[in-house]
Amino acid sequence: MKKGIVLFSLLGIAGLFSFCSEKKMDDAACLANDPNPNKSSELAILMRHMATHAEQAKKEVLAGQLRSSFPSEFKKIHTAVPTDDHIKGDAFDGFADGYLKNLELLYTPGENLLTKYNAVINTCIGCHESSCPGPLVRINKMKIEG
Repeated sequence: MKKGIVLFSLLGIAGLFSFCSEKKMDDAACLANDPNPNKSSELAILMRHMATHAEQAKKEVLAGQLRSSFPSEFKKIHTAVPTDDHIKGDAFDGFADGYLKNLELLYTPGENLLTKYNAVINTCIGCHESSCPGPLVRINKMKIEG
């Protein structure tokens, strides 16, 4: 029964990611049209922001200059309430710490923007491979090959 609830929740989050990105909606519009019948969790909304930020950062990295700034709101990853309490644990906290560290390194002046950007995305991939695979299709498209 619990597996069914978790699966349904994950599918809802994946649907929300897909729905909002396909429609190119801002967060307010996306929340108003949330396809998840139980409404998206605080963590799901935060991760939607992370995905949008990563897609913008990818464009900047490809252009050779990171213009955006470190999104301090992402530090809420540790306190944001998930859809399912079982998602958060030692593994999640480790990936969250790694994500924040890699994101900070991305915004540290220096060379290798591509390498630093891909390190951020690889952290996301690792976490989602271990606990919530729904958004992996979108996240994998964020990587920069080369």
